[in-house]
Amino acid sequence: VELPDGSFLASWYRGSGERKADDVAVFGARLPRGSQSWSDPFVMIDTPGFPDGNTAMMVDAKGSLHLFWPLVVANTWESCVTQQLVSLDPIGTGSPKWDRKECLWLKPDDFSAEANSKLDALLDTLPKPLSKELQGKVDEVRGRRSMRYADDLAISSFKGSAGRPDANPRSCNQDGFYFLFTRIPTLFL
Repeated sequence: VELPDGSFLASWYRGSGERKADDVAVFGARLPRGSQSWSDPFVMIDTPGFPDGNTAMMVDAKGSLHLFWPLVVANTWESCVTQQLVSLDPIGTGSPKWDRKECLWLKPDDFSAEANSKLDALLDTLPKPLSKELQGKVDEVRGRRSMRYADDLAISSFKGSAGRPDANPRSCNQDGFYFLFTRIPTLFL
């Protein structure tokens, strides 16, 4: 992610296994503005006794850094709890100073009607006819009956306003980021 001073911060997870190894931690490295060399890796977060998983980072309009990752509680993907760290001033060397940590409790729900509506809107923007491969993916999505299975879910996020009338308080944290569960797989065109 590009930080407000023009430097870059990368994050990843590393350990002796993936979800089943309790030594998995989140690491980072920095690329200072104008530099050609990344810093040595450093630990950004390590939850003792639990694996930390794939990361995502973003910088908000105020310049604060948000780091998201799954904490794997019982060595299964279904037991993951999404975590968030926030740094109000992520500039510097090594791991950012974290000012806030939160758990983001995400509850899967059946969004199939909304997902099909969004799929229809997306399909309206594509040239017709669809390729056989893309039409097969669309048919697969439409053929699913329920979104209550964790392996069917894809999570995406976008910045919104907590005061929106359509906001679901179960899917919004205090910064107004919404986490949407959809059944639409990524369609590569």
